[in-house]
Formats: sequence, C-alpha cells, structure tokens
Amino acid sequence: MALRPAARPVRFLPPTPRCPGRRARAAASRQGGPGAPEDASWRWASAGFLVALVAVAWANGLGGGFVHGDEAEIFGHPSLGRLERWGPVLAYDASRPLVALTWAVDARLWGEDPFGYHVVNVAIHALNAVLALLVGERVFARLGARRPLGSALAAAALWAVHPMTTEAVTHLAGRSEALAATFCLGAVLEWLRWRREGGTFPFVLSFLAFLAAMATREVAVAVPLLLLLCEAALPGGRLGKAWPWMLPHALVIGAVAVLRQVVHGTLTTPIWLRPLHVQVPTQAEVALRSLGLWVLPVGQTLFHDVPPVTDPLGTRSLAALALVGLLVVLAVRVGRRRPWVAFAAGWFGILLLPSSSIVPLPETMAEHRTYLAGWAVCGTAGALLGSLGARWPRVAGLLATIGVVALGGATWARNAVWGSEVALWQEAVRRAPESAAAWQALGDALRREGDPLGAEAAYRATLRIDDDRLDAWNALGATLAEAGRSEEARSAWLQALRRHPTSCATHDHLGWLHVRERSWDQALQAFHATLAWCPGDVEAHYGLASIYWEPRRDPVLAARHYQEVLSLDSAFPEASLVRERLLSLTR
Repeated sequence: MALRPAARPVRFLPPTPRCPGRRARAAASRQGGPGAPEDASWRWASAGFLVALVAVAWANGLGGGFVHGDEAEIFGHPSLGRLERWGPVLAYDASRPLVALTWAVDARLWGEDPFGYHVVNVAIHALNAVLALLVGERVFARLGARRPLGSALAAAALWAVHPMTTEAVTHLAGRSEALAATFCLGAVLEWLRWRREGGTFPFVLSFLAFLAAMATREVAVAVPLLLLLCEAALPGGRLGKAWPWMLPHALVIGAVAVLRQVVHGTLTTPIWLRPLHVQVPTQAEVALRSLGLWVLPVGQTLFHDVPPVTDPLGTRSLAALALVGLLVVLAVRVGRRRPWVAFAAGWFGILLLPSSSIVPLPETMAEHRTYLAGWAVCGTAGALLGSLGARWPRVAGLLATIGVVALGGATWARNAVWGSEVALWQEAVRRAPESAAAWQALGDALRREGDPLGAEAAYRATLRIDDDRLDAWNALGATLAEAGRSEEARSAWLQALRRHPTSCATHDHLGWLHVRERSWDQALQAFHATLAWCPGDVEAHYGLASIYWEPRRDPVLAARHYQEVLSLDSAFPEASLVRERLLSLTR
C-alpha cells in the first residue's frame, strides 16, 4: 500500500547547541566569522600591547621640563602640595577641581621635578588607550564586524601613538584634556554595557564618570550627546527610549552653568572676543584643519596662526562653511549604508563643539582640543583595516604595523620639540613667519633661557611685523636694560609711550631705569605718571616709597605709599621689607 504524504511536512529541529570549549572558541576566533567570540586573554594581551606602545612612543618625552605655562598652571596656588587643606586645593580652579587635585598630589610626591608629572600624564594616556580599545570593541561588535577586537586594537594603537595627542600628553598643562577623556570614555563604555546587559549598576557608573568629567574639563558637556549618538548611529540603538535617561545629565549641566555664571560672571569666556558671524566661519576652518592634521599630521605646531574670518560673506568664509556642509551631507548619506561613517563623523563633531563652535576662545586653534575627537579618525582607519583583514589579513597587519611605526616616529619627533620651549617657538615661527605673536613668544622664551641677543632679534622681528605691540616694546626695553644698554632701553620705552601713552607698565619701566641712574626727579615724574593712569599700581607705590625712604627723605610720604603697597597686595614679594620699614617709620 502506498504511503500517503503527511498533511504537514515534518520539521526537524537542530540539536541544542552546547557551550563551546576553549579550543572551539579559539577556532571560531581564527575563522573570524561574524560575531566570533573574543577570548579574554586576547583582550588582556591587547591592553598590555597598548600600554607598552605608549611607553615606547613617549620614552623621550619623560625628560622634558616645564614649558609653555606649565609652572603657572601647576604651582599657581600656594595651597597646592598641602593636601591637608582640601578646600583651597579644590577651589584653586572651580571649574576643574579634579585636575587641581592631581596637581596637589603631584606637588606632594615630586615637588619641582617635572619627571614625575610627565610619568603621570603618560600613564593617563595609556589608560585612555585601553579604554578606547574597550569602547571600540563594543562599537565594532554592534556594527557586526568580523573581528571587533582586531579593529578596535588597530584604532586604539593608531590613536595611542598619533602625534596629534602630544599637546595633551607631553604638555603637562594639557592634563585636563587627557583626564577628561578618561572619564568620557568610561561614561561611554559603561553606557554601552548598560544598554547590552541592563541593570542599574552600569548606568550609575556611567553617570559617575560623567560627573567626574564635568569636574575635569568643560568638554564633558558633550558626553550626553555621545551617549545619544550611540543610540542613534549604532544598530540596535533606541534613541526614543534613551532621552529620558538624559535628565540627570541635563540637571548637572544646568547646575554647572549657574555656578560658572556666579563664579566667573559668564557662561563662556570672560570677554566676548569675536561675534558669532566671525566665530562660526573661523571655527569651520579650524575644524577642517584639525581633521586634516589627524589624517596627515604634517605641519603641527604649538601655535596655529588662524586669524579670525573678518568677512562672513568672503571667499574664505563661504569656502570653509561649504566644505563642512559637504562633509556632513556625505557622512549622512554614506552612513546609511555604513553606520561607522555616521558614528565617526558624529563623534568628531560632537567633541569639537565645546571648544570649536560658537564659544570664542582667545586662541582660535589648539591641537589639544581634538585629543579625544581624533579617535574617530583612527577608528575609521581601524574599520578599513578590519574589512581588509577579512580577506587579506597579512596585508592588513602589514599596513597597521607601518601606520603605527610611522605615527610613533612622528610622536617621538614631536616629544623632542616639546622638550624645549625655545624649540617650540622656533618651530612656530618657521610655520608662521609673518606672525608677530609667534615671534614675540619666541623672544620671551629666549629671554627666559638667558639669551638676550636672540631675544632682542625676536622682539625686533615682532615689531617689524606689527610696531603697535605694546608688550613687545616693553619686553625689548627690558631686555636691553638687563644687558646694560640703558639708552636703547629708554628709546624703546619712549617709542611704546608714543603709541600707548597710558601704559602704566611702561611708565614703571622708565621709573626704575631712572632709579638705577639715580635720576630721582625723573623717577618721581615717571611713577606719578603711572598713578595718574593706574592709581592702584603696586610697583609705582613701591617705587615712590623707596625714593621717599632714603634719597628724598620724607617719612610721611614714604609711610603713605608703603601702606598702599600692603593694602593693594599683602603678598608683594618685598612685603617683609615694607613692613619692617613701616614699623621704623611709625615708632
């Protein structure tokens, strides 16, 4: 009898999968299939490799000194180094208390030896490289990369040794940027873990990292946007459900804004340096230059002379805005097919917003501001290498090695330049030979290094470009006076007064020059001229008191001016002598 077919076909279920053993996981990882599990040992090995890589790339930067305002940043408050006084330490910089706390710890441990400070900065950068590895692995896993850890390792390695990070690492005052990046990466990492695993603890850790970032640097206001970017640009994200969880972040940002308004009297910079129609096109150009330096780090310098765009409808302005708009459109269109492109573009743009958008900062461009933003560029390279490695792993490995070695060599060279402030500004004037500001800074560096002839030449180069720079005239006169060339110094200061007759500092310089020449009448005239414009000038009061103390003996006037010195500045360098003389005058 013929068998009748069943009404419904029999469905055979596959056998229940077993948890793969160690060998099976290793085989799957070698095969590189989508979502292949990554062995934890590979993750630890990758982290160790990154730490070693950073140590090698920054080995020649550990012996550098304090340059470009490091000492003022670190030792600017007498409470630093005395950890038993927590209040003054944390109040040293109300907007960055955690950075001040690290300076206090360093001052206690290392004193005035810059080596320890450099070690701490490099250690922070190494930690950031590891955090970038972990964030990158989770991002690439969400994107369905065949080897998420491999792509993340390539991205983190390229970023870890990229020379554009030197201004935030080798420059000690750049610690705020690097330390803020630590907490920003931690906030993103824990957010991604929370979105994958659930639970309350990862969200709390992410929020605490955000709070720490807010206490480190203003760039942390971008963290909520980074978290929303993860939901909007990565597969599996739920932007609509993520918005309510941003309420605590918004409250914190609002509270910080109020505090900043109360303490500093403004939400952004103390002085509105540039109007919006000048600031926006200028920063569009800065963003393009920064992106170009991350793609090809040629032409780096401490001082990028990017003048403000004075004509918002000019060719320079329209070209910069049009190119930025074109890049945004391309990122959106390509990002529909390749989500990493949209994610990387969003990451780079969001992290530039706090410092390179509508907020006018005194320096239009600085490399350290792109420290964390640059990870997006290196991540793009890691994504390309990961795709290439799926077909030609040896070629991808060779290209990654070449990239790491080339960037590491460039970082080694940048660290050598950062070892000397004179070298930094010599490089700056080579990059921008028509920049008066760069020449003046070189003169200041040479003067501090004890090279008066070099300083004089730099100041004269400054004034050839811009003869209206008051500080350059004053510095030139001081350099000539220190070299014993009194007539030339007097000529320089008189030139300054012809252009700026109300310059109190210049009148003070002339007053002390006359004191050294024992020309008491001219000295009195110069110091009184200072007080006519600046009644609260401590130097002028001290100069008058010194003259009335001895060569033109007048105890009443001497006591009056000494009392003004102490009332204006109780921490005046000669305060002890002032008090001693006041005591003798009032007995």
